[in-house]
Amino acid sequence: MANCLDPDDDNDGLEDSVEVQLGTGVTVVDSDGDGLFDNEEDTDGDGVSDYEALYGKPGGSDDGGGGGGGTAPTCTASPGTSSGPAGFVLFGLLLLVGLVVSRQRVG
Repeated sequence: MANCLDPDDDNDGLEDSVEVQLGTGVTVVDSDGDGLFDNEEDTDGDGVSDYEALYGKPGGSDDGGGGGGGTAPTCTASPGTSSGPAGFVLFGLLLLVGLVVSRQRVG
């Protein structure tokens, strides 16, 4: 399960925000099942991983490919809470139940 407080949920060396840009799974170490971690994939066969081509070498050593690691995903939820559309739906349902219960107590 994705956790917005952990920048690399699957610990494959790619931050979740980078995996979204590359189209790999944020909770799967090897999204295409070929035996390579997602940060090692070289889809164009040029000898440079897709990560390095976009962001430079991991660890801050930049070969001109980019910023060296992306940014952490925006996190608005506390641990153990739900965010996004499902979280709003759940919140709305809980609010509705609370209103119904409070009206029954008054009436």
